Amino acid sequence: MKKRGIFVLVLLFLVTFFPGQLRALDLDYLRQNSELLSGEPEFELLLPGLEGKKIILAGEAHGVGINSELVLELLTFLHGKADVRYFLWEGGYALGSLLNNYLQGGEEELLDLVFTQLEGTAFWSKEQYFFFKKLAEFNEELPPGKRVGVVGIDLELPLTSAIIFLGSLLGKETPESLKPLEEMAGNHKKLEGESQLYSSRVRLETMQMAVYLQEIIELEGENLQEFLGEDWFAFQYGLRRLIQTHETWGEGPQVREENTFSNLLELAPHLERGNFFGQWGGNHVLQRNHSQVNWLGSFLNGPRSPWAGQVLSIYYVYDHCKRMDPRTYQARDYTSEEIRDLAVLRRAAPAEISLFWLDAPGSPFREEIHFLTRHSGGVTTDYFQYLIMIRNQSASNPLRKTED
Repeated sequence: MKKRGIFVLVLLFLVTFFPGQLRALDLDYLRQNSELLSGEPEFELLLPGLEGKKIILAGEAHGVGINSELVLELLTFLHGKADVRYFLWEGGYALGSLLNNYLQGGEEELLDLVFTQLEGTAFWSKEQYFFFKKLAEFNEELPPGKRVGVVGIDLELPLTSAIIFLGSLLGKETPESLKPLEEMAGNHKKLEGESQLYSSRVRLETMQMAVYLQEIIELEGENLQEFLGEDWFAFQYGLRRLIQTHETWGEGPQVREENTFSNLLELAPHLERGNFFGQWGGNHVLQRNHSQVNWLGSFLNGPRSPWAGQVLSIYYVYDHCKRMDPRTYQARDYTSEEIRDLAVLRRAAPAEISLFWLDAPGSPFREEIHFLTRHSGGVTTDYFQYLIMIRNQSASNPLRKTED
């Protein structure tokens, strides 16, 4: 009894003098509301949080190898349990559309083309490449109306991808006025390497082409609409995304998040029915202002959104992992040091990959803010409702090893 009394006094001291710090009661809650995801995960703990949700977001640190495995497992699980039909991709509409064409039964050449455009990014990895191959295999077992599609709503980077996509819509009988686009798209397919794809010359010529295409649409809109048929919307939408990228590139994360949300708002009415799942960089999934930025998750769950109250966020925390540096393709040590209470998560984690539900009835994470340091107040579950602890995982592997 004496030891128990001392323990209670210690708990009262922690509650009084260290508000917002994880306590023994919180550790007990985490252990009771966890699920190991090693081996063949079942994601049973996700089921109660999925009720009524239309958009599920997972927030990763790019370049950790296990990410691609997790996203495939989550996506195939959510396809069956949450009617997810769209992979909301952290990429532009152009590359997303090319990936979608591949996933709906297109040739592997399309996948290879997309990955030539991704060189110089954290997505240019063997793991990402084989994620899409395995997703295509998953789709092959499904009827066309049930297959997973890709939706890209981010910046059109590299800029060449937008030109290549617009060119892919032209077909064989290209009108004379669109011959310059056809020629540029063919040239851009031949470019390789980050230095070429992001060169000032490419920026200039893609902007000049965008201006030219705007003028052609004004002059020949009806004829072009008849020529493009069902691809007319995709052509106009893709062109607007190219211009948007040129106009806002480099203006900071807030503009990017606002544009990404607006892009989905415009695109959603043109999609068939079905819910969304996306695995983005960690901050993008936060549903409340963080680091003085309203991220995509906060827009999707905000007052302007048709999905308000229908968004679920899963945040990834890493411990003693490695991640691929997209500039050098070398593996670097990585731990989520910006996360408070990392030691408690280590104690609570039942396996190297562990899922925690933070939003169960009676959760202390509904009462206080934990883990995040640059938050804007509120409680933990205002930002995300689940957390996945990932430990001792290796970095992604570059798709092709550099010569040095």
